[in-house]
Amino acid sequence: MRTLIRISFGAFALFGSLMLMRLAWTFHAKLQEPNSSKVYQSPDGEFKAVLATWYGGGAISPYCRAALVVLPIEAQLDKVDFQTSAIFSAECASFALQDGIMESSPKISWKSERLLHVEFSTSAGPRSSIQLRTPEPAVNMKVEFEGKP
Repeated sequence: MRTLIRISFGAFALFGSLMLMRLAWTFHAKLQEPNSSKVYQSPDGEFKAVLATWYGGGAISPYCRAALVVLPIEAQLDKVDFQTSAIFSAECASFALQDGIMESSPKISWKSERLLHVEFSTSAGPRSSIQLRTPEPAVNMKVEFEGKP
């Protein structure tokens, strides 16, 4: 009887481990390819800011994450590693309701050929999930970050 219990326990543990590995692989694969992306081209056409979003999970465990990268205009999106290249990364959020309108965060705009403005919401989710970085020195541009409720 003890042997049967041990075998059953081992089978359940193995099945559970395999399911966890499958879920982890699925989540990792989704982070590699964004569900959606939006490109903001610089005024001089030399750079592009790409806002990528990953979402899914359904009602039981939903997730949504956004990341922003700045690239030379000729760079291919399928070659970008968003996790290491992102200058902005955060859980998906919205700005506080203003004049009956609730806008998505972040808002991206170019102030000049070399100055990108990123306005993001601080009202939803833990602030520790918001990651800000300066672009690589080789990119030769600046980013302004502005947090708003």
